[in-house]
Amino acid sequence: MPKIRHEAVVEILQNEPELVLSLLQSIGMHLGFGSRLTMAIADSNLSDRDAVDENKHVRGLFSDNVFVFEGDGRRVAVIAEVQTGHPDEERSLSWPAYVANARRRNRCDALLMVFAITKDAARGSAKAIHTGHPGLDLIPLVSGIGLTPGTPSDDGRFAAELVLLHVITRELTLSTHDARMFALTAIRSAPPERIERYTRYLKALVPASTRGSLETLMKTVLKDDFIDGYINRGRADMLLDLLEMRFSVPEDIRKRIEKCNDTNQIKTWHKRVLAATSLEDVFA
Repeated sequence: MPKIRHEAVVEILQNEPELVLSLLQSIGMHLGFGSRLTMAIADSNLSDRDAVDENKHVRGLFSDNVFVFEGDGRRVAVIAEVQTGHPDEERSLSWPAYVANARRRNRCDALLMVFAITKDAARGSAKAIHTGHPGLDLIPLVSGIGLTPGTPSDDGRFAAELVLLHVITRELTLSTHDARMFALTAIRSAPPERIERYTRYLKALVPASTRGSLETLMKTVLKDDFIDGYINRGRADMLLDLLEMRFSVPEDIRKRIEKCNDTNQIKTWHKRVLAATSLEDVFA
């Protein structure tokens, strides 16, 4: 389970890099980039690759995510680490190196933000890391459990991602019907290509005692959007592939298929296409 929780946070932040700025803002770190903000996912391999001796073993430095934000004449690299438990001694050695190498690699200021999934991770990650050099002790910026912003109410931005983060930190347990409805509605607001992945995370993250009720809700109350929607899109794509192998498919027919939400109708077209000699035979 810790691995799934870790993987989910890493993916969520990769999907919405700007959410990193919201997490930083929620802990009092306001980075002003103006209205022309640009974002990039940078190389998360922060190993020192300048070793002369290729045969010499060099310990790899692989962070979870590195994002570079730029705007209004400012450029900042943010290393976003995900921590499921109390950081070990290796973290006290690698995290300062992450900051130094990210700063060097991207030629800009560099920050280390730790998304703590548990209270133990938050307490351990908030401790200053002594480097030995005066004034250079590193205090990670800790977000996550108890510090994740709530779901925006104005435009719903990051609603699915924020709800998932609250489920991951177990601040939202989905133990009640209302909580499950709230979570599924938020997940439904995500871009279509993410919904299936997010629902899989949701099912994997809830306890077994809750999973059955959650799956039942998916198959009933939200069946059309979550289940039939995916199945119908797959059937529609298959139908279009079959048609294109045999006929020239005009744009109006293509749109008709793509917009069809009637499972039985799509099945009927599938049955007809195999014996059809023309498009009229399929869509009569």
